[in-house]
Amino acid sequence: MPETNVVVLATSDYYLPGHKGGGAVQALANMVSHLGDTSMFKVVTRDRDLGDAAAYPHIAPNCWNRLDGTEVMYISPKRRFLALLKLLRGIRVDILYLNSFFSPLFSVWVLLLRRCGLVTARAVIVAPRGEFSSGAINIKRLKKLVYIALAQMLQLYKDVTWHVSTEYEKADVQRYWGRDVQVVIARDCLPRTAEEVTFPLRGKTKGRADIAFLSRICRNKNLDGALAALAELQGEVRMCIYGPKEDSEYWQECRTIIDQLPAHIRVEYCGTVAHEEVLHVLTQHHLFFLPTYGENFGFVIVEALLAGCPVLISDQTPWRDLRTKGAGWELPLAERQRFREILQTCIDMDQAAFSALSSKAWEYGMTILREDPGPEQSRMLFKRVLA
Repeated sequence: MPETNVVVLATSDYYLPGHKGGGAVQALANMVSHLGDTSMFKVVTRDRDLGDAAAYPHIAPNCWNRLDGTEVMYISPKRRFLALLKLLRGIRVDILYLNSFFSPLFSVWVLLLRRCGLVTARAVIVAPRGEFSSGAINIKRLKKLVYIALAQMLQLYKDVTWHVSTEYEKADVQRYWGRDVQVVIARDCLPRTAEEVTFPLRGKTKGRADIAFLSRICRNKNLDGALAALAELQGEVRMCIYGPKEDSEYWQECRTIIDQLPAHIRVEYCGTVAHEEVLHVLTQHHLFFLPTYGENFGFVIVEALLAGCPVLISDQTPWRDLRTKGAGWELPLAERQRFREILQTCIDMDQAAFSALSSKAWEYGMTILREDPGPEQSRMLFKRVLA
């Protein structure tokens, strides 16, 4: 079959024009953008963004819509399982691409229908998006392990191909599914861009720092750990939190920490940020701080680098040797004092030291953007599963 005839049906909890679903949305949207010239994508998703009560404006629910040359079906909450069943029974595709492992509607339900013989596809790809990392799996661990055990017993994942972004994520998948499963490493595609990102200049005063935390507000992102690290810092600190409040109970725990911080540590919740605004927002800060429990890729880390914003992250992402590259730091989560020391170093930087660090971060971000292997590796993934 010629590659240009390949039909890919992708299911995802959230998709464009939404922007609150995090890296999984970006990963799928970037793949569609890069591979849309050789594969025909059809995307099935919810009709509203994460946490929203209202549907997206200007879309027709439960039927195909055209979005940037791609067919997208936005399923409404009413009888959504039946709507998905009706769709899957009436369509034949070459590749069924599941953009999550634990999604009840768009992964578990789809695989149950496949197990019953109600879904026809030449190949099935599951992209767990970091859901098997130790940090992610430990959140609601018992519930997740029970599902994994039941799925193995029912052979829901028989003959699927696992799409992972790094060797680290491959090891995470094999930890639960064995070393004999089909795992293909294809790095997530970066946004398609034809022009270079101009190095953004910003001022820096010694003894003051503007810090950004930009991510979904949930336990896996470790916002409470980031806030706790601020408590003993000296100098004037402003930390802006951007992202959807995915876990309201967890956000209240974070609010308690914020209320106990000293007066010279100012923390503000600044709402959500559309994908196209992330770079601009990060150019207004001196440091991007994300002590996450696990990222299979971390698009926002790359965007911070492109914004010339040095990063301080955990070592639970693919981005390593940041200090060697002069672009930031990655640390084990247990080294809490070391996080504080680096935060204090950033506060104490003068303009010259910060400008040098910012320039190195931007240069590394541009190198990542220019050398992006994601599109070609994704094409090879599709060829491999159909071979």
